[in-house]
Amino acid sequence: HFDTSVSTGRTMAQIAAGEEPVVATAPDTGAAPAASTTVKARPRKGCRAALPRFVEPELATLVERAPDAPGWVHEIKLDGYRAQLRKDGETVIALSRSGKDWTERWRPVAEAVAALPAKDAILDGEVVVFDQDGRPSFQALQDDLAAGRSDRLVYHVFDILHLDGRDLTALPLTERKRVLRELLAAGADGGPLHYSEDLTERGGDVWEVACSLGLEGIVSKRADSPYRPGARTRDWLKSKCMERQEFVVGGWTDPAGSRSGFGALLLGAHTDSGLAFMGRVGSGFTERRIADLATRLASLASDATPFARDPGRAAGIGVHWVAPELVVEVAYLGITNEGLLRHPSFVGIREDKGAGDVRLEAPKPSSPDSVLGISISNPGKAMWPDVGVTKLDLARYLERVAGDMLPYVVDRPLSLVRCPEGATATTPGCFFQKHAEDGFVGPYRRQTITGSDGPAEYIAMSESASLAGLAQMGVLEVHIWGSRMPDVERPDMLVFDLDPGPGIGWRDLVEGAGLVREILRLVELESFVKTTGGKGLHVVVPIEPRDEWPDVAAFARAVSETAARSDPARYTSVAAKGRREGRIFVDYLRNTRGATSVAPFSTRARPGAPVSVPVRWDELPGLAGSDAYSVASVTRRLARLREDPWAGYFDVRQAIGPQARKTLGIG
Repeated sequence: HFDTSVSTGRTMAQIAAGEEPVVATAPDTGAAPAASTTVKARPRKGCRAALPRFVEPELATLVERAPDAPGWVHEIKLDGYRAQLRKDGETVIALSRSGKDWTERWRPVAEAVAALPAKDAILDGEVVVFDQDGRPSFQALQDDLAAGRSDRLVYHVFDILHLDGRDLTALPLTERKRVLRELLAAGADGGPLHYSEDLTERGGDVWEVACSLGLEGIVSKRADSPYRPGARTRDWLKSKCMERQEFVVGGWTDPAGSRSGFGALLLGAHTDSGLAFMGRVGSGFTERRIADLATRLASLASDATPFARDPGRAAGIGVHWVAPELVVEVAYLGITNEGLLRHPSFVGIREDKGAGDVRLEAPKPSSPDSVLGISISNPGKAMWPDVGVTKLDLARYLERVAGDMLPYVVDRPLSLVRCPEGATATTPGCFFQKHAEDGFVGPYRRQTITGSDGPAEYIAMSESASLAGLAQMGVLEVHIWGSRMPDVERPDMLVFDLDPGPGIGWRDLVEGAGLVREILRLVELESFVKTTGGKGLHVVVPIEPRDEWPDVAAFARAVSETAARSDPARYTSVAAKGRREGRIFVDYLRNTRGATSVAPFSTRARPGAPVSVPVRWDELPGLAGSDAYSVASVTRRLARLREDPWAGYFDVRQAIGPQARKTLGIG
């Protein structure tokens, strides 16, 4: 049975082999979980935020074939209604894809969500009904809803956007799915809620098995991608077993033979020139559906054609026009050279989609040199000639680390080191760019920020494809502000750059970072450390975005001066080059407005393709230096790690309080 096979974790190989599913049940604890119970495992990250009224759903891009590359998870494309369930205390509302309140129509689903052990939550998924063969059937779903029947509704949940006061949309998909699985397991009672299982086999194999089972297709999602409300991205791709989409009804023809009501529906899709005629559909209807549609068509009758061009004889005889408001879903085998559907068959009415949004979807081809949806020109260009790392290698590296890198850089104004000719010992041709310009490749967030030279537009990363866009433009270093858009005046992190002068060894540098850590601990601030890919180390302190830049800069300077006073022979807080011989400069200047620091997981424009990498404090002594990791070794490191070296970074809630300032002598 398809329902159980998808919701119990079987692989596509097991499904294809016909193995019996093992139905997962919640552990028998002797009592159902109370609604006030808190799930033990909560997201490691996520921003505190008020519960939104509605989150516009992310949409998938239609492609010719599913991706086979690693880093993707695949879900069965379910044949139902997209549904967002919003839980606010004991109140739950069920919303359609367009935000319509369908709570009463989906009452059993809403009641099941109400029983979940969460104070508030927003779930994303698909409401379906299964036919007698165990396959999701849109026709059966519509028939049940028309008859007022709701006992067969199943809600397959594939994402969670909000939970217990936290916005989870910026988290990687795999993290959101982990949270979702645990929430559903904690509230499992055999009801209509099912986790929509993700499959990690090759996309082409998953698609072939789905098609062999007579299913609609699959949806493939980047494992590291955030949730992008309202966007149709290439982080989500859909590949169908047969052509199928929505069309606007522009009219009908008279019935023939024994049929009553109408003969065929006249279909259209919006183009830049208006509503284009796409042909007729006269099959796939039940008598009940014909009667329902005939009533709706009569209420929409019009004297004028809604199509941009009169279809003429292609519409048939006995034609009646209607206002273009009704949307239906149709399956078909292809489109003729004349732009008409081949062998169309009616699937159902789409009450969840607006007629004005209906455009013909054409699958987008996949380029072998396309990364995260961005075409990489001149992919064989050597960006680090000394180690043979190419432009395509850089883009693929950024694709692999996107899930680890993005949480630290999203929405931060960027300063970029662009090296169109690559990195050499002297990096000729590299230049620093901090303002946006026309022609920037990829999706970015933009904001005008006023600086000493007046207002200028800055960019910030918004998703995985932003990283591939940087690779396409020859960006070898990504430097970030200590604050995020839109409130760039209140930093949410401190960065202390330990810059070694001549005569300073690695052991001295590690001890210096430890000293800064201890000073911060003295004022009850937790810190994290990362290599820079160059000579120094960065000690990073997450803080609540409360204070503005001057106050944060004053505090950072006090930390630096405290370190220098503790051992003047080894440390200095003065930037002058002449004061650094045999000393470490504890650089606090990264914490001033407009200053930047190299981002976690950013490459450096230096020989060897080194990378700035977050590490555990206890790892530092065993490293060879701050350039210990490179493009070639970082992904191996991430694959071996059992725990995030910066685990807990986003859970830290700390600020520079009055006592901290007093301890460091700040008036």
